[in-house]
Amino acid sequence: MLDFSRIDISGLPATIVHLSHLEELRVQDCRDLTGEIPDAIGGLSCLRILDLSRTGISGLPATIAHLSNLEELRVQDCRDLMGEIPDAIGGLSCLRILDFSRTDAIGGLSSLRILDLSRTGISGLPATIAHLSHLEELRVQDCRDLTGEIPDAIGGLSCLRILDLSRTGISGLPATIAHLSHLEELHIQDCRDFTGEIPYGIGELPRLRILDFSRIGIFGLPATIAPLSHLEELHIQDYMGLMGEIPNAIGQLSRLRILDFSGTNISDLPTMITRHPHLVELRVRDCLHLMGKIPNGIGGLSSLRILEFSRTDCRHLTSEIPDAIGGLSRLRILDLSRTGISSLPGTIAHLSHLEELRVQDCRDFTGEIPYGIGELPRLRILDFSRTGIFGLPATIAPLSHLEELHVQDYMGLMGEIPNAIGQLSRLRILDFSGTNISDLPTIITRQPHLVELRVRDCLHLMGKIPNGIGGLSSLRVLEFSRTGISGLPATIAHLSHLEELRVQDCWELRGEIPDGIGGLSCLRILDFSRTGISGLHRHDCSSLSPRRVTCPDWRDLTGDIPDAIGGLSR
Repeated sequence: MLDFSRIDISGLPATIVHLSHLEELRVQDCRDLTGEIPDAIGGLSCLRILDLSRTGISGLPATIAHLSNLEELRVQDCRDLMGEIPDAIGGLSCLRILDFSRTDAIGGLSSLRILDLSRTGISGLPATIAHLSHLEELRVQDCRDLTGEIPDAIGGLSCLRILDLSRTGISGLPATIAHLSHLEELHIQDCRDFTGEIPYGIGELPRLRILDFSRIGIFGLPATIAPLSHLEELHIQDYMGLMGEIPNAIGQLSRLRILDFSGTNISDLPTMITRHPHLVELRVRDCLHLMGKIPNGIGGLSSLRILEFSRTDCRHLTSEIPDAIGGLSRLRILDLSRTGISSLPGTIAHLSHLEELRVQDCRDFTGEIPYGIGELPRLRILDFSRTGIFGLPATIAPLSHLEELHVQDYMGLMGEIPNAIGQLSRLRILDFSGTNISDLPTIITRQPHLVELRVRDCLHLMGKIPNGIGGLSSLRVLEFSRTGISGLPATIAHLSHLEELRVQDCWELRGEIPDGIGGLSCLRILDFSRTGISGLHRHDCSSLSPRRVTCPDWRDLTGDIPDAIGGLSR
């Protein structure tokens, strides 16, 4: 093997022909390699892999046809490569992978199994593509100049398993696509010019497993998809042509594992959606017209791991979540954010595999958090931000795997922080921002894995930060902006991993910055703007290396700026 990748060579010598046993030649990402490849390369009779990707070559010699053992030829992203592929390349009978930017004479490559033309400037596929009788994968994603309809000849690729046309300018699929009896994956996502109809014959693809129509301009799904008995993934997110009720045909796709309706105009989740025993993911985010309730039968989706309604303003999805949701014994992610739900059922305690529970921005959620939430042994992320509930139950204490607790803008959290939080030994992110807490108890300092502690906009928080905060050895972000704190403890100097310290708009914070803060070698952002801090220690400034120090409006900062400020090299 000879690998010159990512170095500044400008040419290959003719003497390369003397490497008679060379099997791999790689020169990818050699931008200075320009002109034509020397004819001598044809003498490398043992060569199996030739990778010229992302070079400045302008042509391939006809002698490349002599590489009788060549299995892989890669020349993707060679923008200066002009003209035609040498006709004789069709004689490379061992060639399995051709990753190229032109398609002329391609029909002679009868042994080719993978054809990858992704991110090239091709503008069309030739009719001779039908001669690639052994082709299994055809990938032309990100070919923006590939426009119009795909030629009918594509229907002759009887061995094709994967067809990826995503992010191209194609406007339609030929009816002959129904002849691709071995097709397993069809990707046409992000084809914005695709405004025709999906061929009715698509239901005749008996082996199709993955079908992705996301972000295209067609309307509706044909009822003929019902016979796709092997379909496992149906992606139709941001498919604005899907509106009203979900087609009944979807209920017949018995092997479906992933179903994504996100960003569509569907208005209802019918009961037939619950007839998928193998469904693993159901995503329905950004469906602004979705109304009604989650079907009671949802508890029958025994394989479901992800149930997502996130990033929707679908306030019409209302009332309580059905008790049946407790039957989703394998559920790992439950996201009900920005919906009109008013409570969670007690049966949520039965979700023994749940890892993430998100109900942020549910403004109508005014009840209590079920006490059984503490019985979720695998819960890692809990987000109740911007809801109307009051307090945190003491039963959260047993959540031994909890890593993130988000309760920002959770006005129902007031007074002292519940002691139960001190028992969450694996907590990494704790955000109390915008709450009515009035105190930071010492229990907050018993979190050896805590990485982020955010307490901004807590207007009732007064007094000094506990000395024990210096024991948070993993802390990287500490924020008390717009609070009433009056002092920083000297122990803050023990936070050796701290990267951000923000206390802006803390008008009660007075005096000098603690002596030891200069020892925080990882500190990148230090913001004391609009505080009552009155000075910097000369002997500590030189060891700081923040990329940003913000201290405008320090009305009480007097005297000279310390000479040591010149040591802030970054």
